[in-house]
Formats: sequence, structure tokens, C-alpha cells
Amino acid sequence: MVTKKRLGMLVAVMALATLLAACGGGVVPETPTTPEPPATPTTPPDPLAGWIEYTPDDIGFTARLPQQPDVQSQTVPTEAGDLEIVMYVVEQSASALLVSHNGLPAQLSELVAAGDTETITAMLDGGRDGAMGNVSGVVQDEQEITIDGNSGRDIVFTVDGSASPTGSAIDGRARIIVTPDRLWQILVLGAQGEMDSEQVNAFFDSFKIAASQ
Repeated sequence: MVTKKRLGMLVAVMALATLLAACGGGVVPETPTTPEPPATPTTPPDPLAGWIEYTPDDIGFTARLPQQPDVQSQTVPTEAGDLEIVMYVVEQSASALLVSHNGLPAQLSELVAAGDTETITAMLDGGRDGAMGNVSGVVQDEQEITIDGNSGRDIVFTVDGSASPTGSAIDGRARIIVTPDRLWQILVLGAQGEMDSEQVNAFFDSFKIAASQ
């Protein structure tokens, strides 16, 4: 059984690993038919019904979450100096999700702001490899994305039950985004076969970074 505590720990481990790695035609009918009246427009159901819109006080982002998150922070030593990573974690019965961010060392921030493609690609590759390596995750699909002009990756992965700290296979999806002064991570983990893809898409789409970030 996938437990809340262990999934929450796993998303935090992945976030820390990512930081460490990134910063080092139709057929015509024969006879005419009477057109049917247009259907009355209906509002599609909200996949995130009941979720709150969360905006923290410390940094500029907004996302819809199932509930108020557990906010955690940790100072992580890197080759470029100590960096603080802040994590917003929500744990549920068979799933956990996370939004996290950390500042970038000055030299990296300057290169990202200048649009240095090699640096940005290396950060995204390193973030992916660090997170996957730390939890024995296997990438199933990966897409390059751009969010408000910022480069990122959308990664679908699995963790086999033999490598999972929960003892059960896990499905996961993550986004890693690099802005001129910050690395962002959005992550969802769930028991294999039980993740609601429509809900995950809506959660990811709800994440917005403030223009100043």
C-alpha cells in the first residue's frame, strides 16, 4: 500500500535531487436532411473542483491545490554555494504533489537571463537525471516545453515496486522550469494506474509564475 508519509518523503527527495543536479473530409448525404438545432453550450466539469487557489506570501506563483500545503524549506550545499529550496507539499491517501523553487547562483542566473541555450539545457538535463537517479525512476516520455517564454521539461516516469520506498509501483509526472533567477519543480506521484491524467493536466496548467519571477 502506498502511504502518505512515504510519498511525501519521496517528492521531497526528488525535489532536492533535482536542485543538486541542475545547479552543478466527410461524406455528402444523398438526400438533404433537416439540420438539428445547435446544442445548448454546457460548462465542462472542473477536474479540480473543490481545490483551492494557493498563492504563498514568500514568492510569486499561483497554483490550485487540494488543500493548504505543508511548507518546508531546506538549505542545500552545492558546488556553487548554499541554496535554499522551498517545497509546498500536499499528501493524500494514495498520491502526493509538490511545487518547489530555489534561487540560482549568480553566475547561472546571468547565463539563463542571457538565453544561454547550453546552460539551460544542461540544467534541465541534470535536474531530470538527478531526480530519476535518486529514486530509480524510469522516464516513459519527455517533452520540451515553454511556459511564458521560459524553457522547461515535462517528464512522465515510473518507479518499479522493487525500487520504490513504498514497496509498490509508482506513476509520476514532473515539470522542471528554468527562469532567469529561479528553478521551479512541479511534481505528482501516485499509485500505479490510479493517477487521474485530466486532473494532473489541470493542476499543471493552474501553475502560474508571477511576471517578476
